[in-house]
Amino acid sequence: MNSEPKAFGKVLREKRTAAKISLRQFAEQLGVSATYLSRVEQCSSPPPTAERIEHMASLLGTNPDPLLALAGRIPEDVAAIIRQHPTALPKLIRAFSTWQSEDIEKLALDLGTDPVDECDSAPTKSHREKKSPKSWRQV
Repeated sequence: MNSEPKAFGKVLREKRTAAKISLRQFAEQLGVSATYLSRVEQCSSPPPTAERIEHMASLLGTNPDPLLALAGRIPEDVAAIIRQHPTALPKLIRAFSTWQSEDIEKLALDLGTDPVDECDSAPTKSHREKKSPKSWRQV
């Protein structure tokens, strides 16, 4: 079993081909050249901006968060939340570094969020809704 994480470009190509979208069609839908998109998929060019990755995920019908993570990007809604709490949230995120993914997802469910399964589905509307701390203080 290979423990090395997949590159953004490789995962993007897998998702695009699974959706049966040609490179040229996808490039046209994104408003980029097929040459550029090919270079991204071959990892010859760096991943695009977070905004473009979110557009790609939307066209592919997939959750943008894992693609953004592979690209080393942070979703703008998450960045905005971190900017609101610039000291506490980085500490909290660092504290989660030793947790298993399953435990983090369970906590998210307990807090009233709706986590999605990796790249398999697009986030639901409630995935990005702001939750009131009152709803989870009892946890």
